[in-house]
Formats: sequence, structure tokens, C-alpha cells
Amino acid sequence: MIGKQFKCTSFRKILNYLHNKPGARQIGTNMGSVTLDGLVKEFHESRKLNPRLKRSVYHASLSVIPIEAMDDDRWMDIAEDYLQGMGFGDSQYVVYRHHDTAHDHIHMVASRIRIGDGSIVSDSWDYRRSEVLIRQLEQAYDLQSTEPSWDKPNRAHPSGEFSQQKRSGQPSVRQKLYPILNWATAHTDTMPDYIQQVQSAGVEVRVTEQGISYALEGVAFSGNKLGRDYSFVGLQKYRGVSYVPDRDDKAIAQLIGTKHGSSQTAAFEVEANEKAIAQFDSHENKTLIVQLDRNCQQQNRAKQVQLEL
Repeated sequence: MIGKQFKCTSFRKILNYLHNKPGARQIGTNMGSVTLDGLVKEFHESRKLNPRLKRSVYHASLSVIPIEAMDDDRWMDIAEDYLQGMGFGDSQYVVYRHHDTAHDHIHMVASRIRIGDGSIVSDSWDYRRSEVLIRQLEQAYDLQSTEPSWDKPNRAHPSGEFSQQKRSGQPSVRQKLYPILNWATAHTDTMPDYIQQVQSAGVEVRVTEQGISYALEGVAFSGNKLGRDYSFVGLQKYRGVSYVPDRDDKAIAQLIGTKHGSSQTAAFEVEANEKAIAQFDSHENKTLIVQLDRNCQQQNRAKQVQLEL
């Protein structure tokens, strides 16, 4: 079983997607409402208990391989055990089942604010806790086990990032970005929809003539640095994200309105500066060195002529 989890800011955005997805089915909730507007209203009531928490939306998905036989009751048992194990036993939640991919899967949306006392469900070590919990659920429900992501470093990751992740027990920002971007490409068709889904997971997106960049937790990456699939061209070529300038440019511009002064904006500036420095070192610096060498040679020749005179 494969699990993914995100912390978002908007209940309505994520519920609107999950609720209205063709073929989607709501299979369980501990709230009184079943309609989209009713669920959003109830979730917002819990948000009032701790309004300082901005990313109060917890969204997790679980999927099984195609050969696993699942019904709604079995999925709900797994969902409730997962949410309880992750600390959401006293939080509002709703569960949807989707069949839009080869892997049968569910989506769980829960409030990170406990309905009883307004306390916040801890996200400390949540990625590792989720991996451990999923292994336990696989055994309890006799599901085929998958290799934990913690046991296999991505070869594209710099060794320093992987070492830091092993020491801290938390994935690097790069590792947090991959499931967000992969989920967005799997569940959207157009570039504006893709950007909106990525933003709903708390990632800031910037699109310029040079391509697309992402920032999370004050750290920015260009799409190319994450891999060819995540560049602006790669999203279209390898992930099937449609982009039509006349149709999409206005919507993209509205989605990525620049937020001056934010930590994410600062991260983009650092990323741009690093790229500029790298380009300088690889090209312009070489040109400058050649020019300085020529100047030195000319000065030496001039001195030699003066000495001969």
C-alpha cells in the first residue's frame, strides 16, 4: 500500500476536487453533512477553534495494487485505523474513493484542529510515522507490502540531502515536493489546474520565460533541477499536462500573482541568484578570465617595449 499526505490551507478547494471528480464516491465521514457546502461549513467551525493555524487541512491518500480486492467497508476500516494512528481520532474527517487510476485508492480530508479542545494534531515525524503505520495496516489487512521510501534514496537527490533526511527522520524539501507534484500531474489536465493543485498543497509556483519553479518552506527549486518531468516543457511532454497559450496564459497569470516580501519569494531570489552564479562560473567567468589574460599580455608587451626604449 502506498500513502501520500499533504497539509493545505483551503478545505473548499480540496473538497471541491474530491467531491466532484467523475466516478468519485464519498464512503464515510464522522460529520453530520454529506454535501460539499455542508462539509466545508462544518470544517470551518473547527478552524474557528484555532484560527492562527493557517495550514489546518490534512489530506492523505492510500492506494493498493490492482490485484487487491477492496470494497467500501474494508477501505473505511483502513481509513479509520490510519486516521486514528496519525492522531486524528478527535478530528473531523471525510473519506472519498476514486477509481480514476489503475490503483484503487482513497482520499482522506481531516481537520488538524481537534474538535474537543482546539488543540493541533502534531505533524512531528509524520512522514516516518505514516510509513510505519502503513506497514502495520498491510499486515493487519493482509495487503501486499511496498518498500518504504525511507529505504531507497532517490538517485537524483544530492547525497547531502539524503544524509540530512536520515539524521532528522524527516524528508528533505525536495522529497516533500515530489509526491505533491506527482499527485497534481495525475489528477489534472491543464497547466492552470496543475498550478492550482500544487498551490493548494502550500507550494508557491512561479512561471517565467525561463520556465517553472517551485518553493516550499523557504526553499526553491527550478523544475529542471527536480527532473525533466517537472520543467514547464517536461510537464507537457512527459506528464500530459496540456498548455494552450491563448487559453491558459491569463489564468496562469492570475494564479501566480507575485507576493513580494514573502519567504517563498526570497527563496525564488536565492534560486535565481544561484543559477546566475552558476551560469557566470560556467561561461561568463571563463570569458572574463580570457579577457584579463589578454590584458595582462598587452600590459607586459607594453612594459617590454618601454624597457627596450
